[in-house]
Amino acid sequence: MKKNQKRILIILGIIVGVSGLTTVSVQTTNRVIENRKVKKMEEAKKERQRIALWCVQNLKGPKIKEIKVGKLTKYIFDGTGGASIDVEINNKKQNTIVLDLDGLEKNSNPTGGGFAPKCEYTFTQKSNNNTLDGVKVKEWKGH
Repeated sequence: MKKNQKRILIILGIIVGVSGLTTVSVQTTNRVIENRKVKKMEEAKKERQRIALWCVQNLKGPKIKEIKVGKLTKYIFDGTGGASIDVEINNKKQNTIVLDLDGLEKNSNPTGGGFAPKCEYTFTQKSNNNTLDGVKVKEWKGH
């Protein structure tokens, strides 16, 4: 009887140990996933801020109070055909602009783009402003 009890205790110990390690492993994996999500969100926010600043600096028209920045769109296979990003200024559909990017690498700047009909903005060669003071920058999810 004592041998059976020892075996049962050993088996129970192994089960408890494996369960504990599995729980720790799952929690660690969840933390890593959450950290990656947070990092991605921070990078996306910085990208929106950079695109918004470029707009403030390079578009001529009414005072910009709000800019909604869409997601990066890659063309053909993983962007080999170029990329673009949509913006909407001052919450007006007529002020929708599709900005062409000169590359997919970080900090690539728009090289041109297309304006919606009756858009109040045009490209300018000189920088109008160097900050986003007074400009709300938002993520544009639906268009």
